[in-house]
Amino acid sequence: MKNFGVLCTNYEDIRLAPFYDAVCTRAFEDVAPGVLMGGKGTWWNHATLLAFGRYCGLSTKEVEAHIKEVCAAVEVTLPAIDDARTRYAHFGEIGERMTLLWKHALEEIRGKRTMPKPEMKYPTRKRKRLKTMGATS
Repeated sequence: MKNFGVLCTNYEDIRLAPFYDAVCTRAFEDVAPGVLMGGKGTWWNHATLLAFGRYCGLSTKEVEAHIKEVCAAVEVTLPAIDDARTRYAHFGEIGERMTLLWKHALEEIRGKRTMPKPEMKYPTRKRKRLKTMGATS
């Protein structure tokens, strides 16, 4: 399941590790998420995040607190995207799409409702996608 990992000190102490190496893939091309939730290749909304947290054994209150914390971190990070867009010209389009997508996700998750995805233009792909085999590290 993408980059999910566990931390364990013994068989009685196994827990989900912090998420790592996450990339906003839709900023690069219009693709479905790499991690399926409930067998669906759709982006996770508030209800799905809540269901996933409950499935992992968290209380609704704990899940809501984590969602709030992640949303706050995204909001704090948004200005860094604008800064990078200013400093690195090649990041302009991708940074703009990231900003649109992140703000859209914040609205959906905080509003607890599904909204139409933002309209974005992607560059035409000039080369074929490389197929990879094997595990990555």
